[in-house]
Amino acid sequence: METITKQKIWESYKKHIELLAKVNNSYVYVGEYQNKRYLYMSDNIQQFFDIDLNTLLLSQSIGEDFLATRIHPEDYQILKVVTTKLLEFILSQPVEKRKDFKYISEFRGKNAEGKYVRIINQQQILELDENGNPYLLMGIADLSPNTAPLNNIKIQIVNFITGESFPLNKIEEKKLIEFTP
Repeated sequence: METITKQKIWESYKKHIELLAKVNNSYVYVGEYQNKRYLYMSDNIQQFFDIDLNTLLLSQSIGEDFLATRIHPEDYQILKVVTTKLLEFILSQPVEKRKDFKYISEFRGKNAEGKYVRIINQQQILELDENGNPYLLMGIADLSPNTAPLNNIKIQIVNFITGESFPLNKIEEKKLIEFTP
């Protein structure tokens, strides 16, 4: 995609994303999947994690530096494998159906006080590139209302058009992951 076209696509979403971020306590983010950079991160990420938003945006990294320091190390390793399996699953779908899925995960994240809490993260593809690969990705993350210790990562892929749920059943760390129906 041309840079001008990509910018126009992002601009068409931006005001809606900003409004969404203002009306809830979640943090909202949008990233360019292939370039691994954030286009938007709501201010309230600072309530979840002890991180300076400007520093995060300036680093332009969706990658491992941020995640590795905020997600429990065991959970992070599993989430890296799951992300690969998720992409395989999405790419196995017909191009016209690839934006119909939402990936939901619950994992341990380190809050601003340095304690691990449950984070529920939902991600979906907003736009595909000209080859049908993920281009724009939106995520919304919340603190889980469940305060019980989290022993297993919870993962779910949902077709939000049909409501059908799909397990990623080829993941090697099955005993560490709980697939929610």
